[in-house]
Amino acid sequence: ARPATIAHSPVKDLLDQDGTALLATEIYSLRIDPKRGGAITSLVEKDGSRQLCPRDGEFLFNECRGYFIDQKRWRSSTETPATIEIIESGPIRAVVRVNGEVGGCPSRTLITLVSGERGIAFDVNFHFAEEKWVGDPWDIQPKDRMTERRRSSNDGRWKLQALFPTRFEQTTLAKNGAFDV
Repeated sequence: ARPATIAHSPVKDLLDQDGTALLATEIYSLRIDPKRGGAITSLVEKDGSRQLCPRDGEFLFNECRGYFIDQKRWRSSTETPATIEIIESGPIRAVVRVNGEVGGCPSRTLITLVSGERGIAFDVNFHFAEEKWVGDPWDIQPKDRMTERRRSSNDGRWKLQALFPTRFEQTTLAKNGAFDV
């Protein structure tokens, strides 16, 4: 069902006919595309009318990707369509849930915009039904595990990553990872 837009509210949300979601505050206008795995295809800073999502880049804003060792290839959240749900639509805050997957593993992302705040909150959870190895496919023999210097867990280029390519001149990214190295 298509939610009603709140009249006289600084936070507005809308599900378009094509399924994309548009969230807007007085600071940002943000478009989420379910056909591209819930990636953000447009993020406009209204006061400077600047597009903060690169349209010509290799990766998308809010894309998750990693090297899945058992599948022997890179997998991205943009490979499969996602569903978008409006969770909260109030005069102060809008919350959208993006249900997608990466490498066959379901994911859930909550995106929150608050009126008057410059920060955008992303809460991403992955649901691994079985043990999945995501990272550098380097295999270490059991007898060499204590002495080998190269380890899959030390190379972040192959791990599951949340991508936020942008053209910000000055940025702050705060993350809270329970099992972060």
